[in-house]
Amino acid sequence: MKLHYEVNMDSEFESLIAPLRPHIKLINEYKEKYQLTCIFFVHYNFYNAQTPGMRLDPSIIAFAHSIGAIIDIYIDNETDWDDKE
Repeated sequence: MKLHYEVNMDSEFESLIAPLRPHIKLINEYKEKYQLTCIFFVHYNFYNAQTPGMRLDPSIIAFAHSIGAIIDIYIDNETDWDDKE
């Protein structure tokens, strides 16, 4: 999912996890039965050091907690500035 900072990220995250919400019990059963780990990878890519604030809505955190998921957040910052050293 590639977003520009103007996009409401909460609604984008919610659109990805909404289909999973009714299956929390099944996800947890599969995790236990097959020794699985749930991981959400979030990758922010900022440009020219313009880093807006970042947050996750509590409902997203609550869902991740309900399935024992790890949330990995990666931050990249691309610049088009010339190195003047």
